[in-house]
Amino acid sequence: MFSKTENSHGSGVCSSRTDSSPRISSRVFALAVVGLMILAAFVFVVPALMSPAASPAVGILADPVGAREVTYTLSHMGESYLKDSSPSAMGRHGSTPGVGEWWPMRTITYGDTVIHNSFPYGIGYNPNSAANTYNRINHAGYIMVSFYRLEMDAKNIVTLATGPEMDPKIIPVLKSGTNPDGLDGGTVQFNWYMTYLTSADVAAIQAGTHYANSYYGVTPAGVYFAGAYVNDGWYFEHQGTMTFDRLGANKFLNLPATGDLRTEFATANVGGALNLSFAAHYDSEGNPGAIYDTYANYDFSTDPVRYFLKLDPASTADSITVRLWGYSWGVDALMLRYMEVTGLMNNINVWPEDWYLNGTLTSTYANIQSRMVTFDHITQWKDYSVYTGAWMIEPVQSDWTYSEGLWMSRYNDYDAYALSYRPGKEMWAPGSNFYGEDDIYTTAQSTQGVAYWVTPRAWDLADGETIVVKLADAFWAIEPYKGVAAEDFAKGVGGVLKTAELMQHDYWGEMVLGHGPDASLYSSTYYDPATKTITYAGPMTFADDNNGMHAALEQTGSPLIVLSVSEVSHYTMRIVEAGPYVSGVPYTLEVVAKNYTGVTVADWNGTVNLALPMGGATLGATSHKYLVSEAGVWTTSITFDGLVSPVKVVSTDSGFPLDLVDELQVEVAPPLTYGMLRAVTNPAVPGMIFVNGNWMSRWGLDWVKLDAGTYTLSFGDVLGFVTPAPQEVTIVAGEITYAEGVYVAMGSLRVITDPAMPSTVYVNDIPRNDWGFWNYVPAGTYTVSFGAVADYTAPAPTTVEITPGGFQQVTGTFVSSPGTPGPDPATYGMLRVTTSPAVPTMVYLDGEWMSHWGLNWVKVAPGLHTLSFSDVFGAITPEPVIIEIVAGMTTPYDAVFELAGTLRVMTNPPVPSTVYINDIPRNDWGLWVDVPAGTYTVSFGDVPGLTTPAPQVVTVVASGYTEVTGTFT
Repeated sequence: MFSKTENSHGSGVCSSRTDSSPRISSRVFALAVVGLMILAAFVFVVPALMSPAASPAVGILADPVGAREVTYTLSHMGESYLKDSSPSAMGRHGSTPGVGEWWPMRTITYGDTVIHNSFPYGIGYNPNSAANTYNRINHAGYIMVSFYRLEMDAKNIVTLATGPEMDPKIIPVLKSGTNPDGLDGGTVQFNWYMTYLTSADVAAIQAGTHYANSYYGVTPAGVYFAGAYVNDGWYFEHQGTMTFDRLGANKFLNLPATGDLRTEFATANVGGALNLSFAAHYDSEGNPGAIYDTYANYDFSTDPVRYFLKLDPASTADSITVRLWGYSWGVDALMLRYMEVTGLMNNINVWPEDWYLNGTLTSTYANIQSRMVTFDHITQWKDYSVYTGAWMIEPVQSDWTYSEGLWMSRYNDYDAYALSYRPGKEMWAPGSNFYGEDDIYTTAQSTQGVAYWVTPRAWDLADGETIVVKLADAFWAIEPYKGVAAEDFAKGVGGVLKTAELMQHDYWGEMVLGHGPDASLYSSTYYDPATKTITYAGPMTFADDNNGMHAALEQTGSPLIVLSVSEVSHYTMRIVEAGPYVSGVPYTLEVVAKNYTGVTVADWNGTVNLALPMGGATLGATSHKYLVSEAGVWTTSITFDGLVSPVKVVSTDSGFPLDLVDELQVEVAPPLTYGMLRAVTNPAVPGMIFVNGNWMSRWGLDWVKLDAGTYTLSFGDVLGFVTPAPQEVTIVAGEITYAEGVYVAMGSLRVITDPAMPSTVYVNDIPRNDWGFWNYVPAGTYTVSFGAVADYTAPAPTTVEITPGGFQQVTGTFVSSPGTPGPDPATYGMLRVTTSPAVPTMVYLDGEWMSHWGLNWVKVAPGLHTLSFSDVFGAITPEPVIIEIVAGMTTPYDAVFELAGTLRVMTNPPVPSTVYINDIPRNDWGLWVDVPAGTYTVSFGDVPGLTTPAPQVVTVVASGYTEVTGTFT
């Protein structure tokens, strides 16, 4: 807690005020207060004696409407907003981020230092002066705290009531006479707002232009801000309204409550008597040695106290609303004391600003709502488990009780400070400290530390009590390190060197659930990472974190709430290879440490854990501690088994497993029943590819999907190339089968007769054509010979070598030789073959190549023969036919090559869908092929993650072009 010994007034042996500025002594001021109280009492008595002989109403004592319920909500971590200077704001804080003007003022007078002057705002301070070493233990010179919003909703509080012998605490009982506490105070409603005064507030009040003047009736003469009472940044403003019924007006304002309450109030406050009584009451309860001694470790007496009461126009004869405005150096501490002794803030004793305090007090119970910004409770810390920066919140009471449950100032007047302390909670001190070598949870006496300036408390939640802590997202912290600069946050200058040192170790990260001595509290039982909310609901007992030297004392309060700041906010995961993903194939899983802005944390050395909650894959590694050399990027393998889809990969951080959680979902194809066939032509030629006799596609097959099994792969003819022999291929499920059709280039062989003669040209003793030919033939050695022609001598055979791509011409020169016999007509008939239209097909007879384009009345032995043809691009090859050759006769045959149409099939976008034509898989991705004219049904195979287009029926006409697009969505 902030303790202001150097500028506080009042008695107390622990006071260490060292400055020599003039002060009004507490003793003199106390005497003045007593005089004011006597005067006030007199003023209150006189109207009562003059009133009619009537009595105020008698109240009905009603039980609370339910059991005690108190919810504490801690939120808006690190946020601070400036006081709104507009008249309509009435001194409340607005929406502009910043720290109040009082913080620079406190630097001058106390050394409080604004270390981080933007969100999250950080304040460094020295809670006790350097003189207070407390029995040789170092003072706390290196503390940093931040802000958060504390909201409290308390219902059915029986320790705060207005009934007979009940203590209303926050509302003064001004009734005079015998046993005023025995009266019923009825129902009192109050709506208060409290925060600190600025220099502008003080100047405006003194000038009479402030809302305190216009709305609350404050007079410039009634305030005093000069000399020893100059505003030092700790004047606390207390404003709002109180509404009393007749019972309350009688008990709390000492009004007769028998007539018009408005008139009675005006009479009672003549000369500001009620103002003085209110001020005297608060001063008498809060000053040193008083029942609610604010000097006991708050190190603040309440003097000076000024209060002003004014009747609100909304008042009626039976119910009055009183406007209240006051200020003091210690009313903030006093109001906290009231909340503490009521049992509402005895474990969260924190310094407030921007404080709304509202409530309804009845005869038997109260309902209280509080919302404040506290600036000293959340403390910069170290997460001892992962050695990272953190912020800590613990139950504390701003007094040294040494397990007595009492204010020590009422009994032993600070003697407990001399012996009953325990070193702890110092940060960034030079040399050894728990940000360096000493551990916060040590059981041995520490060589560094401070006396507690607050008392850690063991807070066991009663039934109906709930603590809710809402974490921030992005946050700022100081990394653990050993302090070097031996400097306090000193009065007048703040901690210049220390602040500069801290800024060398600051960083941004994600606020996450940290670690504490009781690991069970840091679990999903109490923490919801989706909303970043901790909830502890009573009844709930927390394990004590006992002090190693004094078992009766707490080392830290419990529950201790550690909110760490992780430099890494999440891990991103991706599979490096592009999909689709199938089983049995190892892929690369990349895991990258990212901060809250999505930037890779290159120096991360934390540990990531991977899990597969639904199975479906095998990981190469399930845990990895990052090396700095990896620059925040780690990869491992992942292999899917095909049994689950999608496969979920979950990443967690070993240090912060609830907050740093991410997942990757991967769609995986089911176990494959098919393999893929990749077929190519070499060189690339437009040969038609056939599988089991079914045409597929020209040029090659693009990983077409086929059911597992054995297939015959064959290839169409290409002019000028030797057609590859058929192959048997085996398709294995989940695998790719590669096949290659090697087309060997032919050479060109031309044979002519000179003069042109109807000689049968033989190549390797097989008749090929008459008169001559010009053919593509496989590379090799050929013997060309010529059949007999009557009256001519045939040329001798010629042997030639045909090379791939080469050309040879053989000329058979016939010499006139009258009488030379020709071939025997009884041994042959003639075969005349034409193509329609004329195409360069190779004509085969009984499987032997003959000639391109057709046959020129070639002489063929009589009998049955098989006539067949090679493929021609763009035409449909006729089926083989059997012909009969009759001696002495000519057999003509016209081979009709029907023209094909062109069918082009595409996928949009391009995807590896299998294209089916008439239910036969032809190729993947698409095709562009010549097909017989006719009607075709084109359909598409499924692609994971996309909607498959419906089948399409198309008509292909001869020489026409038909295009089909399968659109996947």
